Amino acid sequence: MNLFKINKSNENTDLLEKNQPAEQERTSGVVSNLNNNANSILNMEVLSKDDFGPLKIFIDDDNVTDINWNGKDLWIDDVTKGRYCSEIKLEHNFLMVFAKKMSNVVSKNFNKFSPILEAETDDLRISIINHEISNTGTVVSIRKIPKVNRLSKDSMMKDGYCDELLEMFLGSCVTAKMNIMVGGLPGVGKTELIKYLARYIKDADRTITIEDTLELHLAELYPKKDIVELKTTDKFEYPQGIKAAVRLLAEWILISEIRCFRIAEDVDLCGLVRNLRSASLSQLIAKS
Repeated sequence: MNLFKINKSNENTDLLEKNQPAEQERTSGVVSNLNNNANSILNMEVLSKDDFGPLKIFIDDDNVTDINWNGKDLWIDDVTKGRYCSEIKLEHNFLMVFAKKMSNVVSKNFNKFSPILEAETDDLRISIINHEISNTGTVVSIRKIPKVNRLSKDSMMKDGYCDELLEMFLGSCVTAKMNIMVGGLPGVGKTELIKYLARYIKDADRTITIEDTLELHLAELYPKKDIVELKTTDKFEYPQGIKAAVRLLAEWILISEIRCFRIAEDVDLCGLVRNLRSASLSQLIAKS
C-alpha cells in the first residue's frame, strides 16, 4: 500500500475532538509523538493514496505537477501535455470527506470560521478553501514536490529549455560562486532550475537551504554534498534562518519562495548578498 507521511505542527490546536478517537483507532497507533515543544513538529500520521479517491491517478503520474479543482472543473498541469481540463468531476461528498480527513490529520478546524486548510507531506503541498468563502464551491489545490530532478542537460537541450552555451554559462556562474536570483510566476519551474543548478555546487561547500515548504530536497538529491535543510515557522522566520546559516559557516545560502512583501518586511536581500561571505541562490515570485 502506498502511504504518505503528513507533517503536522502544534501551532494550531483547534482539534476536532469528536472525530479524534475513531481516527486514532483507525490508524492503529501509527501516530508517534516526537516532541511536546510547540515550536517543533508534533507528529507524522500515515495517509493512504486511496484517500485521494479520483485524484489518485494524477498523484501516481510523475508527469503531473499540479492538480487544481476550482469548484466545477479539474485542471491538470502536466510536463508533457501542458495544462488541460480533465473530464473527471469531483463529487461534493468526496470533497467533504477529503477535507474532513485532512482537517483531522493536521488537527485544524475547516469551516466558515476557519475557511482555509493547508497540509504538507514529503511529496505534496495541499490547500483547500471552504465553499463558505468561495462562490464557485470548495477549492482544492495540490502541488507535487517530488524528490527528483526533472531537468537534465539532455532534456534541456532536447526540449529547447536553453542551449548548451547558456547552460554552460549558468553552471559557470555557480562554480564562480556568483549570487543568483531566479524569478518568475508560480509554476514556471523556478524550483526545478535551482535543483538543477545545485549540481554545480562543490561537495565540500556547506550549503544551507531555507524554505517555508520543503521543496528542494537537495540533501536527498545530492547525498555526497554538505547540505543542511532549514524550515521556517512562525517562531523561526527567514531572518533567524539566515543568522543560523551564518553561524553554520554556510558557503551557499539557498532561500526559497521569496515574495515581495517578505523581502520588504523580513529580508534585506541586497544587503545579505553584499555583506555575507556566502553566495546565494534564491527564487523570487514576480511577473517579470
